[in-house]
Amino acid sequence: MAEASASEESLRNGLRDGRESAFAELYDRLGPALFRTALRITGGREEAEDAVQELFASLVRSRRSLAGVTNLRGYVFAALRRTA
Repeated sequence: MAEASASEESLRNGLRDGRESAFAELYDRLGPALFRTALRITGGREEAEDAVQELFASLVRSRRSLAGVTNLRGYVFAALRRTA
């Protein structure tokens, strides 16, 4: 369990620092689930793709605030709901 926490903390730190590899890892971990969620919200494939893309652009823009996030998955899905 501590390893997962350390891994998520390392990921958050990488996102905060703007490391491309951290964003790629986040996409690899959550991308398919984010797309499925966006598809349910928007009802259209293109709109869902746009929502996920805008989500990641938003995460890049606000990356410094990610350091204080304790539940990265919850934060990202909540942000997707607002975006979609």
